[in-house]
Amino acid sequence: MEVTVLTNGLASSNHSSSHSGYMPVRKPLLKQGVELYERRANLNEPADNKLPKGAPATTLHAKAFAVDGKSVFIGSFNWNQRSVNRDTELGVIIHSPQLANEMVERVRRALPGHSFRVSLNESNDLRWTVLENGREVDVKKESQTGFWERFSAGFMGILPIRSQF
Repeated sequence: MEVTVLTNGLASSNHSSSHSGYMPVRKPLLKQGVELYERRANLNEPADNKLPKGAPATTLHAKAFAVDGKSVFIGSFNWNQRSVNRDTELGVIIHSPQLANEMVERVRRALPGHSFRVSLNESNDLRWTVLENGREVDVKKESQTGFWERFSAGFMGILPIRSQF
């Protein structure tokens, strides 16, 4: 089964604590063959530049996916115990091969210009690749962020804080 995931990058997330929970699963996902994309924060900024303080970030809150070209899920449900037991997030499942295929095609067309493709290099390090002015640009660190943003998200990821809901 082919799996493509689009999620927020650190620069396009308004919750670095949520991003810190996602950071350690990137390499395992990539090693399992998942195509992984992270939403760019600001399309007008070069991929390797840190966003200026107070720059508008574009966050992605919706969750949407197609399953086996037959069904689509669209919603804001977070697929965790907190969403199951406490939040009021929701979603709908639509059984429609036509809608599933249309959604996949539209997302695939939009990915190169609106997101970073996350991959592993030969040294098993993460790389972010983006299409800028018709050519691919590789970035070696969490794109469009500064040291303290990356440090804080990484630090939060090592804290033993887990939801008990």
